[in-house]
Amino acid sequence: MMMSRKRTTGLTEHHKKILRLVDHYMIEYGYPPSVRDLKTEGKFSSTSVVDYYLKQLTSQNIIERSEHTSRSIRLLKSLEELGLSL
Repeated sequence: MMMSRKRTTGLTEHHKKILRLVDHYMIEYGYPPSVRDLKTEGKFSSTSVVDYYLKQLTSQNIIERSEHTSRSIRLLKSLEELGLSL
């Protein structure tokens, strides 16, 4: 029997890591990171894992992104609003 993942309403450490990486990347380079950039910089196991967390952040209205456009991640809330710091 396969166990399903438990849905959480708060931000996990992985969510926070991605949000900090997106914010840092925007400051450093002036444009959003790609999913592959997030995978590499965040040391995630695959781009699918990053995409999974990005979809969760999108559904929580914390980020906005276009599924068909590279580097389209946009923070809808600042790290301060989310209680996070770099």
